[in-house]
Amino acid sequence: MKNIICLTEAEIETFLPDERHAEAKALLGPCLEIDPGDIENETEWNNLIKECDAEIILSAWKMQALSHDILDTAPNLKYVCYLAGSVRSKIDRSLIDKGVDRDRRLAGLAVTNDQLALAAAN
Repeated sequence: MKNIICLTEAEIETFLPDERHAEAKALLGPCLEIDPGDIENETEWNNLIKECDAEIILSAWKMQALSHDILDTAPNLKYVCYLAGSVRSKIDRSLIDKGVDRDRRLAGLAVTNDQLALAAAN
């Protein structure tokens, strides 16, 4: 299992400046870092989540939306830490109803160690 950090360089500089990027990686454990611009379409994004068997996705503006049926192929997905504010355009309400947690309180702030540690522990 690998968690996913799906951020552009600009998003990393904005939300995870200085040592926070390395700290986030350490807290997430084994993870795949990918620039969302490298993901061509929804099918490729869904396959990547499935292949990683991700529990946590750390993302921001450029992440592709999660399909409403992503839990059918990636049932271990539990938490999306969306650094850029509202997740409405990225996470279908049905995923939230099925137990995928999300954190939109981080809008405008760098992610804290405590929040990622809690997500990784759950």
